Amino acid sequence: LSALILCSCFSDPNKVSQSDSLINDVKVNYSEGEQNYTYSEDSTVMPVSYNEFQEGAVDFSFNLLKSSYKANSNTTVSPASAYLQMGLFANAGRKAAKNEILEELGNKMTVETLNQSAQYFQTRLNYLGDKLGENFALNMSNDLWCNDNLTVKTEFLKTNAKYFDIDMYRFLFTEDTALNKINNGTLDYT
Repeated sequence: LSALILCSCFSDPNKVSQSDSLINDVKVNYSEGEQNYTYSEDSTVMPVSYNEFQEGAVDFSFNLLKSSYKANSNTTVSPASAYLQMGLFANAGRKAAKNEILEELGNKMTVETLNQSAQYFQTRLNYLGDKLGENFALNMSNDLWCNDNLTVKTEFLKTNAKYFDIDMYRFLFTEDTALNKINNGTLDYT
């Protein structure tokens, strides 16, 4: 108890804390017979729908870059990051919204095949980054930020933890430190 109290006394109010994260306590479970598409030394099983995922990602990336371009200006976007976050949002969407997101990401996919392919893609990037050594990193580090009064369904958090590994932080946006928390949270990945 005293260690917990000491740690909380020294936490920086300008940075997100572990208590702000909604993903920390989410456990990932696979049912019996369910395929795990985590890429590793021992497992390189690719989802059957991975080619459709790749085609959708390429089309989405091209369209995002094309719509982001402005003459005589600099543009920085991460199509893969945006694609994965939109994939996660497809899991939260209902009916028309879900269908619109899936159509934008590649209309040949279901949300289930999108999830499997996203898991394979991200874990493959992380695995390759580890193989390159300490001077290199390939990592899709996305964060979602939501206000303290938003109710997030447990099923959404489980899907996120299982397939996307996008951390989600919840805190009060009207706090004086809210913008600092978000800015400091993204510094590590930029």
